[in-house]
Amino acid sequence: MGDVLMSTRAMATALTTVLLMMGGFAPGDARAGTLLLSSCAGASGFADYGFPDGATWKFGTSPHTTSFEQSNACNSGRSFKIIGTVGADKGAYGEWSTASPSQIEMTGAFTPSNAILVNPQAIANGYGFRYLYLGGSAGISAETDCCGGMDYASPINKAFSGHSFGIQAVCNASIGCDLSSSADLINISAIEISATDTTPPTLAAPGATNLFNATTSWIRGVWPMPFEASADDGVCDLSAVVDGTAIQGPTVTPDDHMWMQCRDPLPWAASVDTAANPNGALTIELRAADAATPANIAEATRTVHVDNTPVTLTLSGPSDWLSTDGPATIKAAATAGPSGLAGIWCSADGSPQQRYTGATASIPISGLGLHHVSCQAANDAIDASGTPAHSPIQTLSFSIRQPSVTSVSFTAIADALRCHRIKERVRIPARWVTVRTHGQNVRIKLPAQTRTVKITRCKPRILRRRVRVAGHWYTESVVVLPHKVKRTAIRASFGSPVTINGWLGTTAGNAIRGNPVEILAAPAMSGGKFADVATAITRANGSWTAVLPPGPSRTVEVEYPGSDTVEPAMSQLAHVTVPAAIRLRLSTHATHWGDTIEITGKLHGCCVPPDGELVSLRIRWRGGSAEIGQVYARAGGRFRTPYTFLRGTGSQTYRISATTALESDYPYAPGTSANRIITVRSL
Repeated sequence: MGDVLMSTRAMATALTTVLLMMGGFAPGDARAGTLLLSSCAGASGFADYGFPDGATWKFGTSPHTTSFEQSNACNSGRSFKIIGTVGADKGAYGEWSTASPSQIEMTGAFTPSNAILVNPQAIANGYGFRYLYLGGSAGISAETDCCGGMDYASPINKAFSGHSFGIQAVCNASIGCDLSSSADLINISAIEISATDTTPPTLAAPGATNLFNATTSWIRGVWPMPFEASADDGVCDLSAVVDGTAIQGPTVTPDDHMWMQCRDPLPWAASVDTAANPNGALTIELRAADAATPANIAEATRTVHVDNTPVTLTLSGPSDWLSTDGPATIKAAATAGPSGLAGIWCSADGSPQQRYTGATASIPISGLGLHHVSCQAANDAIDASGTPAHSPIQTLSFSIRQPSVTSVSFTAIADALRCHRIKERVRIPARWVTVRTHGQNVRIKLPAQTRTVKITRCKPRILRRRVRVAGHWYTESVVVLPHKVKRTAIRASFGSPVTINGWLGTTAGNAIRGNPVEILAAPAMSGGKFADVATAITRANGSWTAVLPPGPSRTVEVEYPGSDTVEPAMSQLAHVTVPAAIRLRLSTHATHWGDTIEITGKLHGCCVPPDGELVSLRIRWRGGSAEIGQVYARAGGRFRTPYTFLRGTGSQTYRISATTALESDYPYAPGTSANRIITVRSL
């Protein structure tokens, strides 16, 4: 055949153009698309496709005949064919056929030149060959010699409309057709069928938790968005557009040697993090494209509403509350995004949660003791599991307590008896006594005797007061008995403990029993700090007693730390004044006029200032006294100074003492040492 052959692809394209022009579908229809079914590959210019699956091309024969067989070797670059066996009756046939799905309509068939071979001997024996399509058929005749006993047959370039196409070998002879042996009747090495598909894929977004279906509520977080598309010619491309941003899904390369040229269905397990988009309306578009050219596009659009704003919650209220002020109020305030606030849920002291609508809630709390309030807020935006956004749980603890009061005082005896020592002669009468002498008890009589003894005589204080009786004034004497009094200031001797008393109760006058109170003291000096010095436990009547250890002058206060039901309390200040203690020594107890002695001493106790404590030295004699100097006691309290007696005559006895000064940074009241006696004589 001397014809110059076009490229089979080019010829197929030309055929498609012809078919379009013949009205297979409107060229302006945006949904129309064309398909090419390329089968076998033996002819020049065709790729070497694998033979289509059994659903694309099928071999069949007339009923009850075994006169035909099929064979194919497309994947080897050869052909698929119909083989005749001995003894075919009239009308018996064998054929290769293909049927397109309902959405795919064939528009024509094309075979390149020299792509079909027929057996001229078979034609001579009564066999015929034809192309079959809806509404007609076209005969296949031998044209030119080829090879191996086969002739090139007439090609087909036929436009038609329908869903089936076939190539048939049939026995036309009335007496039947016979071959000397089995032989190839027809051999097809390449054929293409054009078709149109005007139906876009169908889209499905299954699942109750699919983002694409979440159009009735506000959403948040990551949502699954699986969907799939189906088409008779297969789906080749899935994609989505989320808030204007394209997201590419799975793609499939078309395989045009079968009607299902891509995949059906084509699934995509997509998900979307809504937090990557602004709050508010979010538009989602799903797209699917099939195998047609141009592709049929399926699109579906939904709008969902997004709120990823965190929910916040704050609790405010007292940390402590007096029961006398009525119920305490805890306030909760919440904020949420555009989805709005679903409510605030609060629980007091483990009770079931109560919902409060609105952005604020007031929770009244009453009853003595420690209380715990916990609250949480939620909005109306749900995640894929249907759970709305919650704020962190906020908790607040506080106590409702009764006010309390504590007092502090020192016990002293007022109007004490006035006592004095006297000598008194007493007579002891005679009496018998038993004594033991030389291992034996002997009774002897002691004679009466008179002795002088010292005794203490006490008498109460007597007050004289004027009273008016029946218009007349009288003077009467009133005996004042000793009695205890409470004082907030006391003077204690150096080195002595001090007993301190107090009472603890509520402001309503109810005693608080069995509770500890802390006694704190601060040295009576500039910058003195309070520190714990004692602890006491209240008695059944609320009273308590404690002993302060020896120490300097102090300011004392009492603290009650409170309990779950009673407020803390602090007493008024009490004061303990302690005089300084001084030890004084003289270097000698006797000296001469004009000699010098050394006076030394030491301040007992703590807290001698770094700059020293001023000590005044005084000398006394019968009939007078004078200050003889001042000296500073340094760190450790020690002091030392010389003193020289002026010249004099005779013998004189003196008493020397030391007294501390009152200073703000020395926590002792002025104290005086014992007198030290020294005698001064002439040489």
